[in-house]
Amino acid sequence: MRVLILLLLSAGVAAAGEFRQIPLDAAYDVTSDGSVVVGRDLVCPAIWNRGDEASTLLPLSGACGPDMVEATVISRDGSLIAGARAWSAGPVLPGYNLLIWNGVDDLNPGEPFPGEGRPTAISADGRTLAGAISARNNQGNTGRSMEHRAWTTAPPTAISIENPHSASYITGNSYYGAANGVSADGAVIVGETQTYYPETVWPFYPYKYQYREAFMWTEAGGMKNLGDLPGGEIDARAQAVSDDGRIVAGQSSSAVGKESFIWTEQSGMIALGDLPGGIFESKPVDISADGRVILGNGSTDQGQTPYLWDAEHGLRSLPEVFADQGIAFTESFAEMWANGMSAEGRFIVGGARVTPTSVPISWFAEIKPVPEPATWLLAMFAAVGGGLLRRRG
Repeated sequence: MRVLILLLLSAGVAAAGEFRQIPLDAAYDVTSDGSVVVGRDLVCPAIWNRGDEASTLLPLSGACGPDMVEATVISRDGSLIAGARAWSAGPVLPGYNLLIWNGVDDLNPGEPFPGEGRPTAISADGRTLAGAISARNNQGNTGRSMEHRAWTTAPPTAISIENPHSASYITGNSYYGAANGVSADGAVIVGETQTYYPETVWPFYPYKYQYREAFMWTEAGGMKNLGDLPGGEIDARAQAVSDDGRIVAGQSSSAVGKESFIWTEQSGMIALGDLPGGIFESKPVDISADGRVILGNGSTDQGQTPYLWDAEHGLRSLPEVFADQGIAFTESFAEMWANGMSAEGRFIVGGARVTPTSVPISWFAEIKPVPEPATWLLAMFAAVGGGLLRRRG
């Protein structure tokens, strides 16, 4: 019985984690096992193999510049990498050519997709990408607008995500939309869209009111508005979605500022708050596969600071998590931010600016993931069982 209790107690114990700087100018995504990080080295798309130096992926046409090329997402097993090559599209926003590489061993020039786009999320198997394209308004201008878009990778096909209330092509004004997250099977896509509502008192300008709304999209149901937090403006965005498409993390304007939220069909939108100190603003960047852990960036007296959220601990700064887990962290950063994490929430990548020079760096962290609910039950059972044995002895 004592052996069983020891085994149960050790089931939730993981090896100590780590924090380290890595040789990338930007780190965006990481595989499930933490072995590969994708990002950018100067103006070249690059990967970092854990325990090895940065390895450059050859971009489109075999050139790294002068246009910037980035690897922005990687499938969980590393079998597919996607990114984009930026090009000048106008005075406000750049345009992008969507590129793919067939895993970390494919060092050939990235393959262009039909049309434009920059991917920011990838499904578990790499078959669906979510992101945005540089859109054209009704005057034919580019670079003034971004539009939400998704793609399938086999075969390479663009998926149109239409907002029935958008008037971007009617008014000719600037418009913004982005698909920010995708479920494991690619069936659910979440993001943000601008919506214009009619105003009859302005007959010469029929769309007066413009809001940013968080959306969930499926092929069968189309675009669904997820609502917004009470107070503040109508300004919300969905940033990430769980594997099953049922739990969404995002940001919404509220009575106290812009803050992170978690959403389900049953609960609606629930505010998560912000870290202590600084201005009141927090924003998620990723969510674990099961939806129990949210990674984001908040504000403290030290500036932008990454956070982890789970139902038991609430919002905690990442340095606080490091301290709780005994992970060495002695860095002095002017600001620090997270960009992505692995599906189980174990590996995290991001960037920072080093004081006093404000030189940007990239970093990689491994932490102990939040235990599964069953693990907590086993640990509690073990603790109770241990107490019973002691009393009986």
